[in-house]
Amino acid sequence: MRLSIAATGFACTAAAAALLVSAGTASAADGNTKTTIYTLANPGLCAGIIDAGVGHYPSSAVLGLTGMLYGVGPCSVELTFHFKRQSDGLTVDYKRTLNGPGAVGTSKDVVGPGIGIWDVTITSNAASFGAQPMTIDVPQYQG
Repeated sequence: MRLSIAATGFACTAAAAALLVSAGTASAADGNTKTTIYTLANPGLCAGIIDAGVGHYPSSAVLGLTGMLYGVGPCSVELTFHFKRQSDGLTVDYKRTLNGPGAVGTSKDVVGPGIGIWDVTITSNAASFGAQPMTIDVPQYQG
């Protein structure tokens, strides 16, 4: 079955939105919590459209990645979520590798950067563009 790039992109965006909505309740301090990154693969002859986002889990954050890598032969791309806490500048990085070509992504991936308001950027190990900064508030669990 063949899908157009537009239909595939819409499906990936819908899947990312469903992931983020189901991850938990947003905080008042949250800003943008999702972005799209257009990237080449490294190594391999592929290019991709990846929807990335951050969501909530008690005293933690949830990373989400869905998308497509289009190309010929095996390829992969390493994406890094860079967290920087606004209060003290502490940084934490989480790396995820996606292998293609084809549909790529991760399930809900719970990480513990720490409590606070975090600025989050995502980068690729290959040429890329489009990723917008994100902000998430990770509050202390009150259960």
